[in-house]
Amino acid sequence: VQAGDQVWMATHLNYSTLWGSKCAEGSKEQSCTTLGRLYNWETAKHVCPEGWHLPDSTEWTKLYTYLRGRAHANLANKLLTSGTFVWQASKGETSVYYWLPNQDDNEKFTAAESMQAGVEFGARSNKHEYYPVRCVQDY
Repeated sequence: VQAGDQVWMATHLNYSTLWGSKCAEGSKEQSCTTLGRLYNWETAKHVCPEGWHLPDSTEWTKLYTYLRGRAHANLANKLLTSGTFVWQASKGETSVYYWLPNQDDNEKFTAAESMQAGVEFGARSNKHEYYPVRCVQDY
């Protein structure tokens, strides 16, 4: 999906790996089809296909700014959280966490948290969690 000068994958990545990926919602394969797969940190670092990469905080902010500037605020927020364009939250969730590529701490990681109010970046507990991956095309 073209967003300004960036090209983003239209959905969460759904590439099955031998280890380090799983389906959400109790490992039901249908949830992988609907929401994409979840990946641990080690797998997320390498799962984007050739010519694509894990977006950093600048790229996430640029995407959100682009979307906010193209639609009425309420519409942009709905697009960002519904999965229609970018963010796809699981049932009952209002935000989604994504891996960021620049990680320097062995235990904690920084994640992009997308929600109706925007995108925020902050430290989370550990790198053994599973989160979706959305890749952006190399420039």
